Amino acid sequence: MAVKDIRSNLQQILAIAGTLAANGTMTGAILDTANFELGLMFELTVTSHTTGTFTLAIFESDDSGMSGETAVTGDQLIGTLPVEVAVVSQGDVLQTVGVISNKRYVRADVIGTDTSVGIARVVATQKAENMPV
Repeated sequence: MAVKDIRSNLQQILAIAGTLAANGTMTGAILDTANFELGLMFELTVTSHTTGTFTLAIFESDDSGMSGETAVTGDQLIGTLPVEVAVVSQGDVLQTVGVISNKRYVRADVIGTDTSVGIARVVATQKAENMPV
């Protein structure tokens, strides 16, 4: 069976990358979903930590600075918000969540609870209306 091209249809953005201090929050990049209304998905990975949980939170707004943002929850999610407890290792299936939003701007944050310091990374994958991207 032939493998199809998905690269030309998807754009990946590094929404968060860095070290999360104990019980802290990392605020992600604000994503503009204009021309990418065919899909949005977030993937969370956390490495180099020993305790606690790291939870993905997603927010939406019509303002480019996220003024008046609201949390994306419930029926706006495809799947459940990823929560990392164990360190992600090579070969693990990565946790993802899809987002259905009627707002133009979306942002993901990572929230650490009872955590040691960890390295968090969130990748956003968007599907464009006009392809290739």
